[in-house]
Amino acid sequence: MCRKLKSDINTSPIPIIILTARTSLMQQIDGYGVGADAYATKPFSTKLLLARITNLIISREKLRNLFKENVNLSPKEITVTTLDEKILTKTIETIEKHMADSEFGVEKLCEEIGMSRSQLYRKIKALTSYSINDFIRLIRLKRAAQILNQEKSSASMVMREVGFENLSYFSRAFKEQFGVSPKQYAIEHADDMLD
Repeated sequence: MCRKLKSDINTSPIPIIILTARTSLMQQIDGYGVGADAYATKPFSTKLLLARITNLIISREKLRNLFKENVNLSPKEITVTTLDEKILTKTIETIEKHMADSEFGVEKLCEEIGMSRSQLYRKIKALTSYSINDFIRLIRLKRAAQILNQEKSSASMVMREVGFENLSYFSRAFKEQFGVSPKQYAIEHADDMLD
């Protein structure tokens, strides 16, 4: 049952704790092998079960925060262990592949990922707390921050590299994400590069 739930795109985000009387190490390995997020044997401690549930919630929250706080976006840095993370990695790689294409949006992303809009929306929302559109914009903005951090480029050049067409919208979205304008961000981070 666990394998079936974890391999279905609609139910894979649901954390699963196997509660069983089967206590051997091989049975526990099998449980994790089919995708269980935790394994508890009977008789079990309520405190231990609550601690495992808390840890599962915290780990999901850390994954969400990874995309909010981390400017460096390399999908290679994400440890791929679950179907969810593989989908997330594929989503990021697909967005990066079409970074400069201002026409690239939700429909094209869903087509390349091979998921319906509603399936991908639920998956991205569960893993990152962003809608698909907001997630695409976030990836684009983080790439813009990387470029501004590494190169001496104008905001309008960077804007085109990351698929934005309107400079005022790009500047407003960038400031909303990073708290400063693209120009100010480049100035602040140019100082960091000299240190």
